[in-house]
This record gives sequence, structure tokens and C-alpha cells, in this order.
Amino acid sequence: MSGQNVGFYFMGDAAGLRFDANTTISLSAPVSGPLAGFLMTEQPSVSAPVPPPPGPKGSPPPPPSPPSKPLREYRIISNNARTMLGTIYLPAGRLIIDGSAAVSDQSAYTVIVVQLLDLYDGPTLYLNANYDATSVPVPKGVGPVNGKVVLTQ
Repeated sequence: MSGQNVGFYFMGDAAGLRFDANTTISLSAPVSGPLAGFLMTEQPSVSAPVPPPPGPKGSPPPPPSPPSKPLREYRIISNNARTMLGTIYLPAGRLIIDGSAAVSDQSAYTVIVVQLLDLYDGPTLYLNANYDATSVPVPKGVGPVNGKVVLTQ
């Protein structure tokens, strides 16, 4: 799957995503419009999420500790997801990266905001910050900021 000016908006309990092992992913977020800068975003809440069907690797392992609220599931198993340019904003999401190759290493920038991020099977996840190297805008509140940045969990 390849495309420029691509934005995914997931809504409802059955929303989710799986890029399987034998896929090639090269995606860039929109440069204008309501999804400018967002490669993936979602409806901010979910009540009874339906996980995507298991792929060739089966179902992912359960989260290390039970989540405090329901989460949609997004799974990248691809060993060729080299360009994922933009912001992945999934506040009610569990992003599972379950491949054995570099992910997003050819992107000028990738910002990930998720409820839960799991890395399995040895991927290398690149979160480049070359914001000036692309016309894809950085959504307000993420990306280059002045001041103190703190991880809370």
C-alpha cells in the first residue's frame, strides 16, 4: 500500500488495522485539510473493541498488564513499512509492531501518540524528527516544542 496525502480515521468498536507480514507500506499524511499531518487517528473512545482477525503470526500476546479501559487494536507485522510519515494519534489504541525489520526509518518524521505501544519480534522503530524535510505539517501539540518534556508512565 502506498500513497501520499493519506489519512486514516477509525471509528466504532470494529475499527482497527493490520498490515500483514508480506506487505509493503509507504504512506504520507495529508498536507492540508482536516487531517493535515495525521496519518492515523481515531474516535477517542471505544466501548467493546473487536480485534482484527489473527494474521499469519496468530493473535498478539496480551498486554503486559490489563489496560484500564477498552482499546482498539492496530498491528503492523510488515517487514517493509519503511515510510509512515506523519502523526499516528490513537488515544484509545494499542499499537503493536510485530515485525523483524526497520519501521518508519525512511520517514522525515513520525510521531506516535497511543494508549499502549507494544514491540514484539525485534523491530527497530524509528521516530525521526526532521520536521523541516517535508511539507507534511506537524499537528499542534506534538513535534518540536519549547520547554520541559516529561514521560508520565
